[in-house]
Amino acid sequence: MASEHRRSKTRRKATRALGVNDDRQTRRSLAETNLFMLENKIACDVTFRVGPTREIIQAHKFMLISRSHVFATMFIGPMAATGVVNIPDVDVTVFNLFLRFVYADDVTVKSDNVMYLLYLAIKYSTGKLEDVCLKFLNTFLNAKNVCTILEQAKFFNADGLRNTAIKYIMENGKSAMESSDFLNLSQTSVLDVVKSDDLQVDEEEVFQAAFGWAKHQCEQKHVAINTETLRTQLGDIVQQIRFPLLDREFFVRTVVRSGVLTDKEQLLIHNHAVCKDVPVAPFSDKPRNVKRKHSGGMQYDLFGDTSWGRSCPKSGRIIF
Repeated sequence: MASEHRRSKTRRKATRALGVNDDRQTRRSLAETNLFMLENKIACDVTFRVGPTREIIQAHKFMLISRSHVFATMFIGPMAATGVVNIPDVDVTVFNLFLRFVYADDVTVKSDNVMYLLYLAIKYSTGKLEDVCLKFLNTFLNAKNVCTILEQAKFFNADGLRNTAIKYIMENGKSAMESSDFLNLSQTSVLDVVKSDDLQVDEEEVFQAAFGWAKHQCEQKHVAINTETLRTQLGDIVQQIRFPLLDREFFVRTVVRSGVLTDKEQLLIHNHAVCKDVPVAPFSDKPRNVKRKHSGGMQYDLFGDTSWGRSCPKSGRIIF
């Protein structure tokens, strides 16, 4: 009995040295005990250097391997990593949130950390965390962040989120295209938006948004803003703007003066406006499927029903 008492006393001393209380430990949930081990660095067997500050964070291979096949590959087998593991691409706060999820399925997702958590979830194949992040992004889409979320969805190949973001932009075209985030879209994303028949916005606003985007791209790339550089930035986007649908005064005073169209293109659009049977390709005169209220405005025709719009002989000759 005396020897058993001594062994029990020795065990209690050992657990106290580790900061562990037997009674409290036995009454905690699995998640609580896992976090206790992590936060108190008990029996850790892997060390990470995280973020630009290369801060040391310790963890347990068992927990990491049990939640991620990426970590399993990293720590098991003949090619297993040894020594300190460097993770420079996220900061310490985000990595600690990630570990908390791995250990306890517990995470606080916010607008300022969701993209970083999604990055780690995909990088280390923690699908449950990825689902949490995507659900958050789907729920909190708005005009101010939808363009950023669209780019991130494309980067992460999150097709469901990408489709949701595109749909939101189509349905809220004006507010989305007026947001500062629109200026940071990639050229391919702007092209996807502008070419859609379902974009709910007036054509004047489409042109203004595209023109503003091109100017911003020039500024970001530190190139002079002129007709040549603006046209270069816009590329195929120009052909997706429905110029024949614009109000004639807006076309003359704004579009022509912007210099984004060549003289030949201006003449092509003008001739089509006067004679509807004159082809306007590569441009389009197809109205977008804009859902308008009965009391609202109507889609503009470049020259409309004015003296400019005299009938044109079937021969295709152009009347000025």
